[in-house]
Amino acid sequence: PLRELIEIGLSEDIRFSIITKTEKYVYSSNAGRINKSITEIWDGSEAKNLLGLARAVASGKTGAIKMRGWEADDQEWVFYTPISSAQWGFAASVQTRQALAAVQEQFFSGIFYLIVSMLILIASLWFVSVKISQPILRLNRTAQDFSKGNLLATAQVESSDEIGALAKTFNEMARQII
Repeated sequence: PLRELIEIGLSEDIRFSIITKTEKYVYSSNAGRINKSITEIWDGSEAKNLLGLARAVASGKTGAIKMRGWEADDQEWVFYTPISSAQWGFAASVQTRQALAAVQEQFFSGIFYLIVSMLILIASLWFVSVKISQPILRLNRTAQDFSKGNLLATAQVESSDEIGALAKTFNEMARQII
């Protein structure tokens, strides 16, 4: 098969055709189409769309079209470009769901990583706020107790950071007042 002879690196999901200026298949992934014209293969309403695509492929222009029925019964994307040296056209088709599968996979992967990142960010913010707010709230309760007359109230010095220094200062102030 031509697919094996020309190593163009196409995925198995991609089917391709080579069409002459006279709208005959030189190659098709469907062997029954080779050396037949487009009009010999299709008739009816689909034939008009397919014939238009075949003419576009053989016209020497490059493009893409989304349609049904070129190489599969499902919606597919057909990309085409000329083969100038032979005055032929090359068309590659891939089903829309297969073409979008990688995009959808990356989309869902991106959403997953976004959610994981947000959870990590929220957990980090919660952890930091607890590490800061809990000692401040305890110091505040101690100051309120002291202001209500409980002169034995002392602040717990749990760290050597700014909050720990503030607790030491409060305890020193309370000691001097007593």
